[in-house]
Amino acid sequence: MTTLRIALVASLSVACASHPTTPTVPKIEDNPARLSRFDLVPRGYDANGFALNPQFGWNYNRICHKYPDPSLRPQDPSECSWHFWTPQREDEKRLACNTYPMDPDFSTDLSSTVALTCSDSPLSYMGHLNWGRFHGGAVTYEGWVEWEGFSGRWPGDYDLNFVLTLNGRRSPGEGWNWIAVEMDSRELQPVGSDWWRSLLRKVEQHKLEVHDHVGVARAQVTGLLGIDAEHMSLRDPGLELHPAYAMALLVPCPQPECSQLQERWALLARSSGNEGLCSHWDRKHVMSVLHGGHTFRLTWAPGRTGVRVDLKRSRFCGNGSAKQPVIVAHDDRRKSLRVTVPLSEDGMVDGDLYLEWIGTPAEQEAPPAAPRIMRRDLEDPAAAQRQIDAVKADPDEKAALEATAEERDQQAGCNQLVVVDQPTEIDPLPVPKDCELMAPMNEERRQLVGLPIRAAAPQQPAEQKNVIDAYCEKRAGKSEAAAKFCAEHEGKH
Repeated sequence: MTTLRIALVASLSVACASHPTTPTVPKIEDNPARLSRFDLVPRGYDANGFALNPQFGWNYNRICHKYPDPSLRPQDPSECSWHFWTPQREDEKRLACNTYPMDPDFSTDLSSTVALTCSDSPLSYMGHLNWGRFHGGAVTYEGWVEWEGFSGRWPGDYDLNFVLTLNGRRSPGEGWNWIAVEMDSRELQPVGSDWWRSLLRKVEQHKLEVHDHVGVARAQVTGLLGIDAEHMSLRDPGLELHPAYAMALLVPCPQPECSQLQERWALLARSSGNEGLCSHWDRKHVMSVLHGGHTFRLTWAPGRTGVRVDLKRSRFCGNGSAKQPVIVAHDDRRKSLRVTVPLSEDGMVDGDLYLEWIGTPAEQEAPPAAPRIMRRDLEDPAAAQRQIDAVKADPDEKAALEATAEERDQQAGCNQLVVVDQPTEIDPLPVPKDCELMAPMNEERRQLVGLPIRAAAPQQPAEQKNVIDAYCEKRAGKSEAAAKFCAEHEGKH
């Protein structure tokens, strides 16, 4: 079995690398009959030109053309043939899963080669199938984000794991109303704003507090959409936004920090990230950046007639070369709210945005109930917290751990960006008619409308150690408590 898996990885790698030419691809918007089961159908575009809340072809056909026969189970990703950026297989007898080519990213980790990880997929793919280049490298979904868990060190991949729950109008298909959202926590070490710094601290040292810190946050998430073949099953499609490039979260802000008129949003935007263990771990996937920034369209609070920015408390940090201000534009007449953050090829922007609303509130849209299969490979937060509490029982180790965290925070710092409150007119984004077939905003189309595409990942500094790894590097041999904790942390117990 191991030999077979090694041969499979080798053959897939050769197939995906040996044909650099771009195949001729049909334009499905001109011929809906060419729409395959897992082609993405945008239900609009976000302010950056990415497909907004796209749905899959099988669901579009079900709603708009009343076919195919539901007994065919068109939503099963193992019952069709996935096509990559290679010549199509002439002897393939199954229907194609996709018209536009997928961008695979399969595991190169040694643990996958010996079938310890990334090896239980119904698709027999050890890694990710991504809707990448033909969709501008990213898509945007709107819903509600909750904390799921931390994947920890190897054989985990240090990922922060969230769940994005979607209602029926925004989901990719009937019954597929949640998507995993993942980011490597080591890539986020430079964040400097209060909410994001606090998130990392809690993930590292106060693990039972993370879920309440995130809450059930109204959210807009932009990321690389793919199927994680490692975690999919016939009940769970394994959809992920991984890496997540940009997140806007309406986070908990209880009184007295926020009154009933106020909201707190936590925003983050970056241009690249890795896809974790079941991938080429050192490969940086890249989000196209338009005109030097990324724009969020935030949800207008129901019933409100206007909004203002609390400039005293709103704070954004940038660790790249972009120094332009953060522009919060709002159109009270059209009830539209837009936040544009400067984003350079080498950086990341994170921040807290405090808004004060005007007018009488109305009932908020409630998040849908979304039963889901929870991941078994994530860190047990209660067990991890017991280990941390045990080492902190030693006063010297508690002081050393706190000093390591403080040193990390000082190194991160905050290159503060100016926040501008800008009342203005905001044109509405294009919204399709009920069954209008919109084209993905691919590279060719973005270039035609003058939107620049960055083809290669920028050179970025190496991922930074988190607090626990940095602490163990310094303290593992200093005391019995530290030695035991660090052995457990490294999986040597």
